[in-house]
Amino acid sequence: MENFLSPKINLNEKQMKATNAHLNLLLKWKKVHNLTSLIDLEDLYKFHYLDCFLGLKTLESLVEVPGTIFDLGSGPGFPGLLAAVYWPDKEVNLVESSSKKCSFLKLACSEMNLHRTNVLGQRAEALRGINFAITRATFSEKTRYMMKACLAPKGKVACWVSEQQATEFKQDSQKKAEWVLEKEGYYELEPGHRRGIMVFHVKQAWEK
Repeated sequence: MENFLSPKINLNEKQMKATNAHLNLLLKWKKVHNLTSLIDLEDLYKFHYLDCFLGLKTLESLVEVPGTIFDLGSGPGFPGLLAAVYWPDKEVNLVESSSKKCSFLKLACSEMNLHRTNVLGQRAEALRGINFAITRATFSEKTRYMMKACLAPKGKVACWVSEQQATEFKQDSQKKAEWVLEKEGYYELEPGHRRGIMVFHVKQAWEK
């Protein structure tokens, strides 16, 4: 894992140990539970771990990340658990409605020795007043509705997107300006494969 992440991501020994603990637990659970569709180990490294860490690195270059973060639809902890590893001084709340995945997340927090991470077993749209959220969920109409319900009036959400998704959102926003794009940044996951982080807030009545 360390050789795969380096030199793009520099983790200290404690962070690397926590990341490997998550990987080992994920590999153990995926034999029985459908936590990820990826089978090849290199694909798992690249499309989950590297994608999350590069996204987090890009995000902190775009905005000042606050001390409390909500990961909406955390699944097996991408990107929330890795955000807790990358930013050990921040409180990370993992929002996940699946009881099976919540069980995994709680065990992962213990084995990764994460003491500022909380698992919230509920639907994201049931929450209110979130000031800063991250998510790798597809930025679909359904997801946008979910996020709109739980964000505070000035709340921000950072989304992982493909280049195609970024283009589609910009085209859609010209027709229906419900979301305001504040920042965007891109990184290369592999040669010819760019991914991005887009930071949004919900358009308010006073904004023209």
